[in-house]
Amino acid sequence: MTIGAATHVLIDEFTHAGRFGATHIAALAASYPSPLGGVWEGCRWAQYLGGALGLIALAWVAGRSQVTAVPSDPPPLARWLPWTAVAAGLSGAAIAIALDGGPSIGPRAAVFFALTGGIAASAAAVAGLAVVHRLRRKPPLQPRSSTASPNS
Repeated sequence: MTIGAATHVLIDEFTHAGRFGATHIAALAASYPSPLGGVWEGCRWAQYLGGALGLIALAWVAGRSQVTAVPSDPPPLARWLPWTAVAAGLSGAAIAIALDGGPSIGPRAAVFFALTGGIAASAAAVAGLAVVHRLRRKPPLQPRSSTASPNS
């Protein structure tokens, strides 16, 4: 996780306006036509293309992964996790939009706050359930010693 966080921060230095890449590399500072009309800075193109390449890499890895059999009776966490994550995500999205000003913030800001608030709330719920699952898990039984006690 540390490597992922570090590379994310490093990549952000090249894909956000006003940061190192956009201020020191001409290609990232230049403007190019956008497929949505208008122009985008090179750093914005780098951000979107990097995200697309990341999704392609994830799809490739997922396609090459081995499929394992699902247990016939999954643990309770496996049954509750997807529903909890979705409920937390929707709640987080609604709360984030409400805290930022409600429907008057405009569609672009609403999508941003819905995604960021929803993802954060969903991740927090999943992490919380993982902690609860770990704390409730019974420790493995320790084998008894085969030596006789001194009192016998």
